[in-house]
Amino acid sequence: MGYTTAMSVHQILGLEEGLKAHFRGNCYPPIPLAMVPVAKEVIENVVQGELERDSSYLDIMIQLPKMEDGFQITYRGSDKVRTEDALYGMHLGAFVDSILMEEE
Repeated sequence: MGYTTAMSVHQILGLEEGLKAHFRGNCYPPIPLAMVPVAKEVIENVVQGELERDSSYLDIMIQLPKMEDGFQITYRGSDKVRTEDALYGMHLGAFVDSILMEEE
C-alpha cells in the first residue's frame, strides 16, 4: 500500500473516509483518527498554495488536537505543526494530487 492506494481511497470513499482508511491501513504506526481534521486543513492549505503558486501556505501553523483522554498530540515538542511537516509526516501527497487533478 502507498501512494496509489491513498489516491484510490480518496477517489472511492471521499476525503474524510479516505483519510481514515489511509491512517488505519496505509500508515505505520497508524495515525490517530483525531488527526483527520488536521489532515484536511493541511490538504486545503497545500492545494490553495499550489493554485495560487504561493509557497507561504506551507508555513501555516496548525493546532494539533487533544485526544479524548486529554492527551495532547505534539510534533517535536510543540502543540502546533507546520503545514509542510504535516504533509510529509502523514503522507498526504496523493490526496493533494487527487484534488488538484479534479481541479483541471
